[in-house]
Amino acid sequence: MKRITGIFALLILLAWGGCSKVDYDIEGQQTRFTDFITNGGWPFYEFNGVYQVVVLRGAGPAVAAGDSIYFSYTGSSFTGSVGPAFATNIKEKAKEANLDTTRLDFRPKGFRSGDGSLMPGLASGLTDCRQGDSLLVLITSDLAYGDKQVGYVPAGTPVVFEVSILKVIK
Repeated sequence: MKRITGIFALLILLAWGGCSKVDYDIEGQQTRFTDFITNGGWPFYEFNGVYQVVVLRGAGPAVAAGDSIYFSYTGSSFTGSVGPAFATNIKEKAKEANLDTTRLDFRPKGFRSGDGSLMPGLASGLTDCRQGDSLLVLITSDLAYGDKQVGYVPAGTPVVFEVSILKVIK
């Protein structure tokens, strides 16, 4: 009887563990990114699962490690196309997406390049950019929110950020 109970307990643990993990299809996400970018006709850079599309190249200083960067952004889920916004610091975009504008900060987002304060994919996507750049940063789920649901973003969801680099301080 103990052996049957032990086997039953093991099966429950295996089933429980299997239910809690997100099944990433990173290659599928990357394929959807390249299809989307190719259909848009945009040049892009890819590094470690992060795709950077420079929509408009700025003329300001380039970002280097340790620089302070201030930017506006809109984050959306990605399912082969850009989904509805889940986060933004642009009031008009927040209203369009029916986000609770009373809880959002509409000031430019700031961080120091390389300080670890941004999600890894977004930090990677902001490398090699310049003040004045407008970018699309497409991030596979493992480099975005991973296996955690964050706000309206389900676990395992790839995301895209529309970013405008407003200021680079050396």
